[in-house]
Amino acid sequence: MPPETQSKELDLAPFHARYHNDEVGASAYDPGLLLKIILLAYW
Repeated sequence: MPPETQSKELDLAPFHARYHNDEVGASAYDPGLLLKIILLAYW
């Protein structure tokens, strides 16, 4: 796929569905933020 047709955004919907926590406990961290931290650690 040519670079100009590639999207620069990731679909994080599966992460948001898994880490949805509104019922009990503290609110969960945003999955996008956690992914950025992980990627930054490997860079």
